[in-house]
Amino acid sequence: MNKHKFLTLCTVIFVVISVIVCIHSISVMGTNSFYDFEDKSFKWSPLYGNSNYEFITEDNNTYLKLSYNGEANRDREYFDVQFGRFDSSDKNIQIDYDIMYSEFTDDRNGEIQLKNRTGPGTNDSTILARVAQIGGYLQVQGSSEGFKRIEALNGEYLSLETNHWYRISVTVDIENSIQNVYVFDRDTESLLGLYQDMTTTNEMDYINMVTFSSGTSMCLDNVKIMEQTCENTYIYGSPYAKRDNKQRYYFIGKNMTNNATSLPYGTTVWSIENPRNGVSINSVSGNLNVSSTAEPGTVVIKATRTVGDMTYESKYPVNIIQ
Repeated sequence: MNKHKFLTLCTVIFVVISVIVCIHSISVMGTNSFYDFEDKSFKWSPLYGNSNYEFITEDNNTYLKLSYNGEANRDREYFDVQFGRFDSSDKNIQIDYDIMYSEFTDDRNGEIQLKNRTGPGTNDSTILARVAQIGGYLQVQGSSEGFKRIEALNGEYLSLETNHWYRISVTVDIENSIQNVYVFDRDTESLLGLYQDMTTTNEMDYINMVTFSSGTSMCLDNVKIMEQTCENTYIYGSPYAKRDNKQRYYFIGKNMTNNATSLPYGTTVWSIENPRNGVSINSVSGNLNVSSTAEPGTVVIKATRTVGDMTYESKYPVNIIQ
């Protein structure tokens, strides 16, 4: 092989390797990220240099505690810690995290922000979605609704407790500017409250950053950022319904890790497969109405959502009791 051919071959090999490395780098940027802090590593980036952190181990579990160190950066008397950069072009996003609050104030604290940040100033960030704790209640910010409290399953506002672990899932449909929030008790895995199909804070094509922000301390564990997908569905609600009573059911998705997620944006239709005297369901809200004269027995409620050429459907038996 002469020198010219050898150099040409080396150039081709270098270009191929460079392309492979570039493709790998791009794919890594879109890879799911998970932080459980068991190795006590902390690679996140404080944006203003005014946050403290420590790792705490309890019951064989290690978690991260973030706190404000009291050093205001311009007008910012709070910390803002970046834990993920994510090129979300043409993707839906899901953030799962466990959180525990040490105190409640009337100010907005203990919040997560999904945003696009182009510079260091306040005006350089545009927020797509935000979930905050205000006065002991979780609130979601919409474009026209402002901040709205998340409701518990009984229809009242979901009241939080200090020093208690919650598991929160936030999903964002960027194309349709829709966000969903699900709140679980981490210990029992019970669904405590949710806010479905709320408009996002702003309309955006993509985000490049996820941060946690607070003026009070907050504890985090099992933080995960991923592309949002819906692989399966289920109906959440009581398997029993009493006479002369009303109760609501919820249609929820499952992602590739079998955790709760949102369904693609659309309209859910509720129905009863085996009608029974005195039992009906609101086709829009999923409220099951059982009259005082309803016949005892089992009804099967069904939730259906059709989006394009995809149909999502689940069934759930409910026992009517006296």
